[in-house]
Amino acid sequence: MRVRTVLGIAAASWLLDVAVITPRRFRVYDLPLAVPGWPASLDGLRVAVVGDLHAGAPWVDVARVEAVVKAVVDARPDLILLLGDHLADVHLGSSVEPHHLAAALAGLLRAEVPVLGVLGNHDWYAGGWRVRAALEEVGLPVLEESAVPVLDGRLWVAGVGDLWERTPSVAQAIAHVPADAPVLLMTHNPDVVADVPASVQLVLAGHTHGGPVVIA
Repeated sequence: MRVRTVLGIAAASWLLDVAVITPRRFRVYDLPLAVPGWPASLDGLRVAVVGDLHAGAPWVDVARVEAVVKAVVDARPDLILLLGDHLADVHLGSSVEPHHLAAALAGLLRAEVPVLGVLGNHDWYAGGWRVRAALEEVGLPVLEESAVPVLDGRLWVAGVGDLWERTPSVAQAIAHVPADAPVLLMTHNPDVVADVPASVQLVLAGHTHGGPVVIA
């Protein structure tokens, strides 16, 4: 078998995996973390992290989003975070309107826990303000250079805008967080981690489609 043929088979196998098999695969991972400086009052906190759904891409329709939502609710988390790229600006697949996506994601509210999110670069390509408005209209707040207390004030969750399409400022996001409060920072693009101070114990990011956790 010629090398050219072998390389062609390998390339076709890779394309089949990334374009068909992987997008159709759905798994829930339970990853325990030991976070330095994490208060005892938050020990055992279960955080559901959902990122890079790219609704509208091939194999990712509204029904698929609803299946993800059901799995998250069934996992019984204490907090749900949406890390951006909820929508895909695709030429293949089928376009999903922001209000249809938001209606599907609103099912997360059945968990009766805080649900917060940020927007990613593809959300902005798909019409960022429309995406944000649709999410907030159904009760899903989007954080951008802001932070809110959750879980009876035991934790602050901060969020910054997308690095490629906005002007994220970690300092602005946590400006009003009490100095001694535990902070979890959401960002779509993990490259903002270079600007994160030691007072932020945990950073969660999307964008890379893998490895979205950084412990400060």
